[in-house]
Amino acid sequence: AGSSYSVTARVKGTTCVSAARTGTIGTQPQTAAQPTVSVTHPTCEVATGSLTVTSPLDGGGVDYEYSLNGGAFTDQVTFSALAAGSSYSVTARVKGTTCVSAARTGTIGTQPQTPSAPTLVPTQPTCSVLTGSISISSTTTGLTFSLNNGPFVAYPSGGFTGLTPGTYTVRARNAAECTSGYASVTLVAATNCVVNEGCTLGYWKNHTNRWACYSPNTLYGSVFTDAPTQLRNLTLLQVLNMGGGGIYNLGRQSVAALLNICHPDVDYNSAYPTITSLKTAVNAAFRSGSTAAGNLASKLDRYNNAGCPLGGSSATTVAYSVAAPEGQAGETNSEIALSANPNPFSDQASVEFTLREAGQFSLVLYDVSGKAVRRLGEGRAEAGVTYKYSIDSEVAEGIYIARLNTERRSKAIRIMRRR
Repeated sequence: AGSSYSVTARVKGTTCVSAARTGTIGTQPQTAAQPTVSVTHPTCEVATGSLTVTSPLDGGGVDYEYSLNGGAFTDQVTFSALAAGSSYSVTARVKGTTCVSAARTGTIGTQPQTPSAPTLVPTQPTCSVLTGSISISSTTTGLTFSLNNGPFVAYPSGGFTGLTPGTYTVRARNAAECTSGYASVTLVAATNCVVNEGCTLGYWKNHTNRWACYSPNTLYGSVFTDAPTQLRNLTLLQVLNMGGGGIYNLGRQSVAALLNICHPDVDYNSAYPTITSLKTAVNAAFRSGSTAAGNLASKLDRYNNAGCPLGGSSATTVAYSVAAPEGQAGETNSEIALSANPNPFSDQASVEFTLREAGQFSLVLYDVSGKAVRRLGEGRAEAGVTYKYSIDSEVAEGIYIARLNTERRSKAIRIMRRR
């Protein structure tokens, strides 16, 4: 190859030679080297892959063209939209030649699976538990989760807890870094929550003029018919003043509970909506013995310390009948007008009150555990004048109790702050 040659002819039997004809053998055409390729596999979002030739590439005065699976040659170096899970061969040749390189095979991998959006199960906030939680009922194996676009973390034991009311999104991600679509759920703040009230043993001992339904002289055994002999023939006030645990503690707490349930201005715990329901529980505890009596006494003690809305007279420590002073026996919270607006609120709320009679007051904001979080105001209020105090967004989300105390009365309202 690459050489020139001359050719002559003559008639057989003669010596006469023709003029020479020169022929030149061209150079051998170049065969392209076997190509190398890079493989782009399918992703979580793209179902197909591609092959890209990385050599030989145009340069040094040589241009190449390429063929996929024996198809037409083309200038393109990338072959796209290739089906997942399939193998493809790529050959190369120098442009203008027919010499085809050895084939290079590339295999497109399978598309990684994207997890489904998780199935969310909400536990809504309640009046007693202000936060909710989100659990996942679909599979959590091999997955991590993101709450409200936060970092992906392993699924927490018990789910995502301590969540304030609002809308939440959750996504799942697997080991291939494929992320699911969003699942969302809304946690709703509890509404129509009852603010339970209860006046203590000390209150009822010291304010016999506020007793309703029963007299301090009423025999304990006439109310609680299964009372033990140690209590049966004592008056309610005498039992209220006794010391000791077990049946004696139940005796004291049951008298306070009885008076709380009986009073029209005390919203006692709904566990005992009627006097009959309390009598039934106390009598059953007395029949069961000291352990049951102690357990019930502890429960009633909590209920009797929920917060007292009443005012009253000075202390009395002996059993005697006392009539309520005129105007007090039927006294209601109409003496105090107390409201909050807006309620619920997100940025700011106003607490307003008006007293029917002038006097000293204090207005305090409590959380549901009974802890004072803000003293809104105190001083002297004139009769018929409306006083207004603000609660701003510095308080955390949740349910609060605004309690107004005067020299004669106390009144509370429930206020909720949400986003």
